[in-house]
Amino acid sequence: MAIALLETGRFSSKYMMRTHNWFGFRATKRGYQLRAERGYGVYASSQMMLKEYAIWETEKAIKYNLNTRAKWQAWIKKHYAEDPNYAAKLTKVLVEVDGVWR
Repeated sequence: MAIALLETGRFSSKYMMRTHNWFGFRATKRGYQLRAERGYGVYASSQMMLKEYAIWETEKAIKYNLNTRAKWQAWIKKHYAEDPNYAAKLTKVLVEVDGVWR
């Protein structure tokens, strides 16, 4: 949820909400996307996007042994995010999300 909040500008991005692409996924061939638009995937629903995200996250976690939040955040910062301040922003949003989900 924290990554989705960051990527969508707290769900304010009209494009990301219309395409149900909260994580900014590029076009893939996993079968969850309807089509590509500007090189990014367009999903029929947020449920389809979340299914693809779950598979993507699981694949990365297994492949790179990302079995703690700290490892996951370090990997995301290095391989996923273009913003050099992404890790700090993610940590801040994680605190907010943790407060809601606990």
